[in-house]
Amino acid sequence: MSGLAKFRGLIIAITLFLLVVAGVTTANLFIARDLNQDSIGINLAGRQRMLSQRTAKTIFQTQAALVAGTDAGAAQKELAGAVNLFDQTLNGFRNGAEVIGGAGKPVFLAKANVAQDKIAAATEIWQQYQQVLAPLVNVKGEVIGTPSLEQMEALAKFASANNVQILTLMNELTTALETQATTRAERLRLLQVLALGTALLLFGYIVFISLRNLSRADAELLSAKQETDNILNTVKDGLFLIDRDIKIGSQQSKSLEQIFGMKEIAGKGLLDVLGKLVPEKTLQTAKTFLDLLFGERVKEALMGDVNPLKEVEINTVGDLGKRETKYLAFQFRRVLTGENLTHLLVSAADITPEVELRRELDLTRKRNEEQVILLTKMMHLSGAELASFMDKTQSGLDEMNAVLASSGTSKSENMGKIAQLFRVVHTIKGDAAALDFDPIESWAHRFEDKIHDLRKLDVISGTELLPLTVALREMYQQISGIRELVGKLGEVRSTLDHSESSKPKASVWAKAQLLAAKVAEREGKQVKLDIRKDPGVTISNSQFHGLSDALVQLVRNAIVHGIERPEQRVAIGKGEEGLIRIHLLHGSPGYIEINVEDDGSGIDMDAVRARAVRDGLMEKSAAASALPKDLIKLLFRGGFSTADRVTEDGGRGVGLDVIEKSVHAMNGRLSIGVKPGRGTRFTIVVPSNDSEEGIAA
Repeated sequence: MSGLAKFRGLIIAITLFLLVVAGVTTANLFIARDLNQDSIGINLAGRQRMLSQRTAKTIFQTQAALVAGTDAGAAQKELAGAVNLFDQTLNGFRNGAEVIGGAGKPVFLAKANVAQDKIAAATEIWQQYQQVLAPLVNVKGEVIGTPSLEQMEALAKFASANNVQILTLMNELTTALETQATTRAERLRLLQVLALGTALLLFGYIVFISLRNLSRADAELLSAKQETDNILNTVKDGLFLIDRDIKIGSQQSKSLEQIFGMKEIAGKGLLDVLGKLVPEKTLQTAKTFLDLLFGERVKEALMGDVNPLKEVEINTVGDLGKRETKYLAFQFRRVLTGENLTHLLVSAADITPEVELRRELDLTRKRNEEQVILLTKMMHLSGAELASFMDKTQSGLDEMNAVLASSGTSKSENMGKIAQLFRVVHTIKGDAAALDFDPIESWAHRFEDKIHDLRKLDVISGTELLPLTVALREMYQQISGIRELVGKLGEVRSTLDHSESSKPKASVWAKAQLLAAKVAEREGKQVKLDIRKDPGVTISNSQFHGLSDALVQLVRNAIVHGIERPEQRVAIGKGEEGLIRIHLLHGSPGYIEINVEDDGSGIDMDAVRARAVRDGLMEKSAAASALPKDLIKLLFRGGFSTADRVTEDGGRGVGLDVIEKSVHAMNGRLSIGVKPGRGTRFTIVVPSNDSEEGIAA
């Protein structure tokens, strides 16, 4: 039922009620008019009785005055007035006419509807009365003259004979009019009672219909509210309205509080709520966006693509007080009341699973791409080289896992952990770079970033080390994937012609060449690597990894910190291309020696002094007087670096620390020679383990 149809019964009842009221009012008006006429008639009928008596009285008074010889003028005049009023009133009762009322003012006397026979009889007697009165007065109330005694005697005799009859007729007329008035009054009362009863019945019916409609409306509203509540309590999205003041309405879906991570948000400003969850820049952009939506000048369809809250990251506090990261998607729709834009309907959806799935898919795709790249690069390596890299990396990861698993309570203990982790991951990074394994190198660099951030904290607990554990687990998965690739690669190689296996594989020196080219390109420098090896020099298996690690770090260190950029070299009279010489030779009896020398700028001692003062390692005065050898020792401290920025290849102060630890592990010695402006030379001397099976250099 729609429109007014559902109120049909109520409308009919109200219409009947109004008709009854109108009918009763109209009847009251007519009956009241008739009662008014009855009242006038009764009053004038009573006056007629009085006038009949006054007429008789003044006749007798006039007669008496004439007999006595006194003046009869006053009596005659009173008689003329009485005759005139009686005649007018009697004519009014008979035909209806305007007469002089009891107050002396003209009134309309309606024709009597009752006792017309009495009026006719009275009229007949009155006409005879007028003939007898003719010598004395007329009906106009004028005195005619003075009658004779004989005329007065006849007049008095007629009055005596007919006075009682006229009085009786007027009494009967009065009684009839009173009876008529009483009947009409009773009829009016009956009509009023019936009308009142009907009105009360209709009013009761109206109240009943109204209450029934209200009850139905309440039931419909309650049902609609229940349905709305069911929807709002069931829907997963957060639904709510905001007004032009960007205030959240009183009705919203149940999930909204869970999505926002806060309670009792009705009446709060949406921007105030978001201000606790999103960055200030996003908040200001959202305010501008909402102002445009309420502005009505911009089409709603065009606003979706510029919605700054289409996908936004927020941080909330969960039920257990733990901070949680969510991703929400807000959508806005204009709400019109008539033609006026009053509200915006806002939908806030928690799209965290979708975002995480998308990122997981992206990560999987990236890993697949990385595995393809790795597989391509592994094709150029021998099985022994791959196995060596995998074993060494696995060993490094296990060492890092053991470090993270060990308990540490003080900051110094945890800082020691961080230094150890730094050295291991830096070694993995160098090995990966030497083999051009970019994905592993990138992971190691990101791990170094996390360690670098931890160094800045005043307090380091086990909680702060958790991100490192997560990153380490990621690398374990990466290595596991690479091992699978190595297995597949082995299957492929087993099907190849045996002649393929006899081709020479890349040696440590080839890796050094590859690393030098890669780092030089990233640093924007030109570098030539000159490698010399004395005949018969071999490196034992136990020394291979240590010297390989040291060589990687020294080549990287020379390019990052020693060799200048081409334009700088030209400006100081050097060639554009820097030179790094690596010389493997026999040292003193029982030792082998490796020299790594570059023709770069050498070690900037002033930069070392400035960094030592800045890091609080030396007072300014002590740094100014420090000898070069004391300053060089600082370079081997974990985290000490003179670089002004951190890159994939340097700036963390780990390289020389790794070299020193590797050399000491082989019972070797490390020395440095510096020629300011001309270059730096690193010399590594380690025992020659001739008894072990060695690798020809």
